[in-house]
Amino acid sequence: WAKISIEDPCEVIVDNIRYVATSNTEAMALGYTIANPTGRLEFPETIQYNANTLKVTEIYDKAFSYLGITELILPKYLTKIGKESFRDNKYLTRITLNENLKHIGDRAFCQCTEIEGNVTVPASVITIEDYSFYNCCNIDTLKILANNPPELKGVHAFENKETLPPVIIVPCGLFEVYSTANNWKKIALLEACATTKTIDGVTYELIPSTLQAIAKTTTNDLPTDLTLQEMIVDGARKYKVTEVGASCFANLSSLHSIIISNTIEKINASAFERCHNLQKVVLGDAV
Repeated sequence: WAKISIEDPCEVIVDNIRYVATSNTEAMALGYTIANPTGRLEFPETIQYNANTLKVTEIYDKAFSYLGITELILPKYLTKIGKESFRDNKYLTRITLNENLKHIGDRAFCQCTEIEGNVTVPASVITIEDYSFYNCCNIDTLKILANNPPELKGVHAFENKETLPPVIIVPCGLFEVYSTANNWKKIALLEACATTKTIDGVTYELIPSTLQAIAKTTTNDLPTDLTLQEMIVDGARKYKVTEVGASCFANLSSLHSIIISNTIEKINASAFERCHNLQKVVLGDAV
């Protein structure tokens, strides 16, 4: 059996997808062998060619564009998504980006208008080409995990034609790093990830995208008579406390009284369940 080399590229077909060897250990996906495929697309981590086990590390330019894919699972060893690789997959609703991914190509997911919810860009990514997520208008948030801002080649990567772009969530404590980085500083909805702050035994979750805070849990330092905060100050930002989280004070026998601040609009289910010694609750004006 011949060894594979870049000089002697060999193709192999697995589950109706063509691959080509790019080295003795790696392969690139070239596209489908069938017309108009639909449904879930999940790549194998490796493919076999004769005696060689090849890791699937690249997806070729335009390889899977303009198809009927509904869900995309990328392979573990993938490092590069090529230019327009998945462009205009109008039925694609869910993507999972793998942890070894390094490069997201120009217009890679452009016009994939039905991708919905939250998309996480792994910490391994070092380059995001322009228009890569252009007009993916149903993505709510894109969470960027890299501590060092990936190179953002252009300012249109996350834009939408007619709606606001998704909120871009960057790692906790690194908002200033991203907001001053080249091209990142031009992103309209750039936010830090949610953080927490504990005051008087109550841990509040701080939400950068809304500048609101939620009373979430308690610590052993909780006083028997408690007044919830109206505003949490964290650095240069002020967060309005608007909510008491579900089961926040549940099963606390030490709590005797609580004053709900005037900014709180919602108290979630079971917030005070089994607080057997709670004798006094003062509700604020906004509840």
